[in-house]
Amino acid sequence: MKKILLFVSVICLIVWVYAVFGAYHIHFENCVFSPPRPVVNSSKAAGHYTMEDLLDAIEQVESGGNANAIGDNGNAVGSFQIHPIYVEDVNRILKHRRYNRNDRYNQTKSREMVTVYLRHYGGTMEEMARKNNGGPQGHKKEATKAYWLKVKAEMENVK
Repeated sequence: MKKILLFVSVICLIVWVYAVFGAYHIHFENCVFSPPRPVVNSSKAAGHYTMEDLLDAIEQVESGGNANAIGDNGNAVGSFQIHPIYVEDVNRILKHRRYNRNDRYNQTKSREMVTVYLRHYGGTMEEMARKNNGGPQGHKKEATKAYWLKVKAEMENVK
């Protein structure tokens, strides 16, 4: 009888955890948490943006959200237009080979890769957008300024 009660208790706990956290994408192995974030227009109006806002804007600028997009002579693919070296850098950051080149066509995995990359290299919204476009030192490159202006305009349009 005790085993049955324990089993039922465990099942109830699992159901409760799924009900509470089911909408979240939690990856414990690399501590990347991507819960859905509420849209708060007042903070956006004041110019305060979240990482999710930045990711949405980058995805729109890169491909308009097209997971099958191919650019840069076939080197950049997916909705975030990720290059192979970007995938390798993310795996290096994570200290294990979690992603492969085909994952660039998967919007969820691409978003995870960009999140890992941007959180690792950090900076302001502008610096992170420019690093995404020009590599870890991209925020120092003149060539990435125009890219930032496109991303910024996209974030402002989403208000």
